Amino acid sequence: MKLKKYLFMGALVAATSSFAGNNYFYVGGGATLINSNSLIRINANDHANTGSITVSDTSSAGGSRAFLGYERSNNCFFVAGEIIGAPRDISGKKGFLSIFDPGTGGYAQDSFEIKYSRDFTVGGKIKVGGQITDNLSAFLGIGVINSRFKITYVNNTQKNIFNRDVYGMEPGAGISYKLSSNIRFGIEYFYQQYRAFKTKNLNTENGVSLVAYPKFKFNSFLFSLSLGF
Repeated sequence: MKLKKYLFMGALVAATSSFAGNNYFYVGGGATLINSNSLIRINANDHANTGSITVSDTSSAGGSRAFLGYERSNNCFFVAGEIIGAPRDISGKKGFLSIFDPGTGGYAQDSFEIKYSRDFTVGGKIKVGGQITDNLSAFLGIGVINSRFKITYVNNTQKNIFNRDVYGMEPGAGISYKLSSNIRFGIEYFYQQYRAFKTKNLNTENGVSLVAYPKFKFNSFLFSLSLGF
């Protein structure tokens, strides 16, 4: 996946710089509204009992994002490349009374809790768009992102933490409005989907195990201001 990331970043630079037109560098940031539409599958066993359960997560949170961009415009059209970054934002948790084994009639796990958080995100994005009026423009974007996720398992006797860097895709669309010659206000929607992964054994008690298989998906809105130079 690292090779794909480097290829994308190279394509971002090449596509932006090869587009003939006017140069525009910009830096900006803003607030995000994030909604999780994710699935977490859990496989567990306790000696002779084995069970599995899949739960959905619909957590919501606010966050922030910063970006550095380079845009080239030609008449009414433009292409831009951005480097993006975001600190810790969304988190969620699910409590479980038990995981049942339908084969034996026993329980594979008793009461526990799974927590997750997205501790940071970095990535790159290409945007292509055009002017609607002199001050208003619209664009489509596609990006590659990398986020650090933390998965925490808690029961009555232990707390275990697993960290993993996970790559994902970020398609989106938005509008941008010029408040002045070098200040812009933007509203952008983007959908983030990460590759599925599995954790280590999160239950370290003798003879038992629990492994989580998260698949994170987020819907996000960004409200931003940027300064051009």
